[in-house]
Amino acid sequence: MREVIIPNSIVQQLLTIDANKEQMGVLLPNENKSPIVYDKIMLRYDDHPDNDTCKLNDIVFDEVCFHTHPKVCYDIYKTDRGWPSIYDTKSFLEIDKIRVLLIISIEGIYLLVKKKRETSHLSNGVDTLYKTRFKKVGSDVLTIDKFLTEINEYFGDYARMYLVERKNASQGNFMISFM
Repeated sequence: MREVIIPNSIVQQLLTIDANKEQMGVLLPNENKSPIVYDKIMLRYDDHPDNDTCKLNDIVFDEVCFHTHPKVCYDIYKTDRGWPSIYDTKSFLEIDKIRVLLIISIEGIYLLVKKKRETSHLSNGVDTLYKTRFKKVGSDVLTIDKFLTEINEYFGDYARMYLVERKNASQGNFMISFM
């Protein structure tokens, strides 16, 4: 198990990235520190003409990466929840290089963390899970807490998903353990 720190200064920078378009990047480690501190952001600006559709092209992946779910995406998809999409979750599970994925949303920061090396086998059931369990049905709208509970039950011991609400994200460093 590896332990890393994402300093509060980096968390604050992530929370203030341009909220008008979806952006992504990676966090870079300072491996001279123990535990390893991810203290640099490499932001990939996407000026692709389709960017306003909230779909990133030419995505760069690394051990700790992030992207945003800006307000424009909530408007396009007519939702008030910006949790990780089917694509986000499948990519996280399938791409071995990604150990931690941060999704910066209006609600706060969703953290997806791998607890075991092999998670790609979980990807097969994600479509079904999202399409059957996480869709809006009348007044039976899934809460964020229920979403997190169900996705974590599905992940089992292999991975975890958390939400650090915006009001709590400024409280200190993120300390993360992963495989």
